[in-house]
Amino acid sequence: MVYCLNPQCAQPQNDPEHRFCITCGSVLALGDRHRAIKPLGSNQRCQTWLATDDRDPYTPYCVLKQIALRTPEEFTQVVEVFQVL
Repeated sequence: MVYCLNPQCAQPQNDPEHRFCITCGSVLALGDRHRAIKPLGSNQRCQTWLATDDRDPYTPYCVLKQIALRTPEEFTQVVEVFQVL
């Protein structure tokens, strides 16, 4: 299963062979490489996904974090936190 990352998509689950979401038409791979395969958690402003990296066979899994930011300052704060991690 591959998930559509469009927050407004009504049916985000897709078969792995699809390149575009069958419901909303969004591209299923970020940067034509990262595909969300399993939801790991969510809250009002953030979703976390287990994902695959189709270009790196040695590191088949990664984590995608989809964050709804309200201001440019929030983006800077998030970047600083992830740089520490």
